[in-house]
Amino acid sequence: MPSKILLDSSILVEYRKGNRTDLLEAILLNSDWTPVITQTVVSEYLFHHIAVFSGKAPLSLKMANEIGHYLKQGDPFLF
Repeated sequence: MPSKILLDSSILVEYRKGNRTDLLEAILLNSDWTPVITQTVVSEYLFHHIAVFSGKAPLSLKMANEIGHYLKQGDPFLF
């Protein structure tokens, strides 16, 4: 039975930025591991995604009710 390995948001963010891609790829290709994420990891990753695609602070977007617009730009779940 594969061991579970928790993916931190930094692993996902760095992969999305094109840095340290070998780390996530090694985890995903290793059949001895089952990668898992938490709701917190998803939240942190989406926070990063919103900041990158908007060029603005996510809190500013929240106050302006514009978060949905930026989530639709560039699929945050495509790696």
